[in-house]
Amino acid sequence: MDCNSSAFTDISKFVEFSDTKEYFGIIDYKHSIYRISLQCPEYPSMKNANVKIFKDLADFTFEFSESDEVNEFFNKFNVAVNVCHEGPVINETTLQRKRNDILTELTLLRSQHTYDIAVASDFTTIRFSDFTHYLTLSITKDLDVIPLEHSLPDQHKWFQSTGTVTSYLNEFTKSLEELDEFYSNLNAIDELCFVVDPLQPSTKNNFRIFKIDEKCFAKIVMDPLVPSSITVTFIGPTMRVEHYRNKYEGEISNWDDDLDVHKNLLKMCGLVYFPMRTSQDEDDMPSCSICGMFRLDDSIPMITCDNSKCDLLFHVGCLKQWWSMFADSKTFLYIELGTKCPMCKELSASFEQLLTDRDNY
Repeated sequence: MDCNSSAFTDISKFVEFSDTKEYFGIIDYKHSIYRISLQCPEYPSMKNANVKIFKDLADFTFEFSESDEVNEFFNKFNVAVNVCHEGPVINETTLQRKRNDILTELTLLRSQHTYDIAVASDFTTIRFSDFTHYLTLSITKDLDVIPLEHSLPDQHKWFQSTGTVTSYLNEFTKSLEELDEFYSNLNAIDELCFVVDPLQPSTKNNFRIFKIDEKCFAKIVMDPLVPSSITVTFIGPTMRVEHYRNKYEGEISNWDDDLDVHKNLLKMCGLVYFPMRTSQDEDDMPSCSICGMFRLDDSIPMITCDNSKCDLLFHVGCLKQWWSMFADSKTFLYIELGTKCPMCKELSASFEQLLTDRDNY
């Protein structure tokens, strides 16, 4: 039935109740279809009536007083449906109570934690921070609290979907305690190695690429919650890569849980130390032999070919762009020319590996 018709005000004009005083039907209201279940044991009075309205997978109910007549059905139906469409309305009293609860939490948290606490002037965000880490919570218009930004690694989901200011901060603090070993390992690598990627190491990264020697690099990816669970990829000329890979695979069974990741990697590679970053100015650093720059799109030249007499360096991106010029040619040209060094013209297996494992660089 169309509820916009004149019968909208009088259910008795379209409802023919059976002996059980029940009605099941469909109403078209504001271009939406509703199924109605109406039990009216004392018709035409709505005393003890049972009404359910169904739309899609949701349902809602509304109540009648003992004095209501059946013709009041549509008046209350209209109100109930409009509220259903609009969603729940939070009154100002409830909002003020929620606001006071948050402010009380903040007062207590200031006395319990050493975090700096900053609250936006429009009360839309709350930020907890120290020298290294931060957590920013968003406050919705209904004063619900949700995590917005944080300094924890991106590879895990750290927070429950619903919570309070206190519960989110407690989760954040607990996560930092669990990540203590992870961050300690990363800090050792950042301080004792020549890290080339990321150029600006962040607490959100779980990987590092650093120098092993002048032509070879290692990429480690670490599980934040199990720091000893790491994957290692070696990058560089084929012979150097095979040398370090063989050393690593031969020693991996001797991993010492009492040593940090940095010391274990030294032992695995058979080295006393890894090269460290110097105070050398970037203008004096070796540039890419294709673009002539040292820094390009937050990367530095770190790729060399297999020719031991070729000491030139390339950005990964520059090499891929160089090879892409042949990608539109026939396949044999791409294989024959695409893996040659742009300068010495020697074929390089290390370049073929770069094309195959491009996600590792």
